[in-house]
Amino acid sequence: MNKLEVNSWEILDIIKDNSEKFYGQAGDLDNGDALAVFCRIADDYFELFYSDIVANYITHFDNEKEMRAIMKKRFKELGGELPEEIVLDKSFLPDEEE
Repeated sequence: MNKLEVNSWEILDIIKDNSEKFYGQAGDLDNGDALAVFCRIADDYFELFYSDIVANYITHFDNEKEMRAIMKKRFKELGGELPEEIVLDKSFLPDEEE
């Protein structure tokens, strides 16, 4: 996993707009301080983290399993609705429901 700090939401938006697969988003900038978007481009998995308070960043994951582990944490921290595909995936259940 690699993390890169970015100054502009425009960079994050470009990656999001060019993603091949969208996995979901946690949080909300309208009602909160942060938003985490999870997506894939080719064989690369990303978390795009937007914030009004702390640094914005891009996290690149080695694989989908690594990304989903972080997704679980972000949805717990920031809230949001998981996509149905992930809800139906038993490996994605919160730790207390496994």
